[in-house]
Amino acid sequence: MGSGADQCGMYENSPCPGEYNSFGMLLFAFTFGIPWMVPRLYDDPTLVGYAPYPFANGPGVLRLAAGSNPDTDAQGVRNVALAVDVESGYLIEGVVPAGIAMRLQLPRRFELDTRVSMLTDVLEQPAQVGSTGTAHLSYRFAQSKRFDFRTGLGMRMFTLDAVRLGFDMLYAVDSYIAQNVVLRIELHMGNLTQAFVGQARSTLGVMFGPAELYAGYDHTSYISEGSTARLGGPVVGVRAWF
Repeated sequence: MGSGADQCGMYENSPCPGEYNSFGMLLFAFTFGIPWMVPRLYDDPTLVGYAPYPFANGPGVLRLAAGSNPDTDAQGVRNVALAVDVESGYLIEGVVPAGIAMRLQLPRRFELDTRVSMLTDVLEQPAQVGSTGTAHLSYRFAQSKRFDFRTGLGMRMFTLDAVRLGFDMLYAVDSYIAQNVVLRIELHMGNLTQAFVGQARSTLGVMFGPAELYAGYDHTSYISEGSTARLGGPVVGVRAWF
């Protein structure tokens, strides 16, 4: 046997098992990182201000810095932007949600967001009432006038017979796909005590001045050893910008 056989196998220049492992780890890291790497290719770092609301004298909500564009300055470019949602709907499992959400966009691409919903099981007599909520500190890692991507870390809460807390990771994108039309997608992954939680949410909205009327679908799965619970259904709401 030659030196190649002594090192890794019967055939000279054959890859070692460790080389397979390293390649697999690199492939996994690359595949997992694609949702963050690809949007960065289209990032516009010159957008550092906010319009009073989306489509105010231009697409989207991001703007050049105040003082750099007389057209948008006339509308009042801001350093922060605040959006507040009020929504309800009907989940297929017979649960009616009533929620409020807040998203605060800060300088240097940081954001704070929270969403809290009361859940009323109308199929139970008397009706059972629980609640769920999330909160994150996020960073807008890719942006343009037509989209923004953000990812965040935070916590998740659920109450019914007891309070359960856990970790939550957010990946979200807002797309300003046409005049006054906004598509928003949120993906969540986290836990509540011993249960894994996954959530997917998408809404399509139309802007009427500083208010957005939207409708969409929200689905959450709670997966623990031996059982899976799901809550999902259509939602409708209004979002106001301040």
